[in-house]
Amino acid sequence: MAFLSGCLGTQYLKQGQYLIYQQKIKGNKQTSSEELSELFRQKSNKRIPLIQVSPYIYFYQWGLKTYDTRKLEIKRDSVDNEFGRKIELAASNPKKRNRLTKKKNKRIEKIEKSMLEGNFLMRLGEPLA
Repeated sequence: MAFLSGCLGTQYLKQGQYLIYQQKIKGNKQTSSEELSELFRQKSNKRIPLIQVSPYIYFYQWGLKTYDTRKLEIKRDSVDNEFGRKIELAASNPKKRNRLTKKKNKRIEKIEKSMLEGNFLMRLGEPLA
């Protein structure tokens, strides 16, 4: 149980911040609760039923510790330079050149996805609500 208490997410809060567990609508008579729930600015974090822990917060925070956009930019530049050199060497072979170009684009897209959406753990998890 002590291990699962680390998945609550409260340890990542700063002074004066709160964690959303549940939102309720009270007193609405003219509009349905479903229509009003679409107006909520934030959704509460996903929790495991019965034990009420949010491991997805832990995954996100763990990925955030190792996330560095500067390193990803350096990696993208090195992949670009490496494949640029290989493509120049394969100028006489169009089939090999096309294969290398596709491989280069695929790797750069993967790195740019990590730059925009975060690393694998950040995409697996969710930030604090």
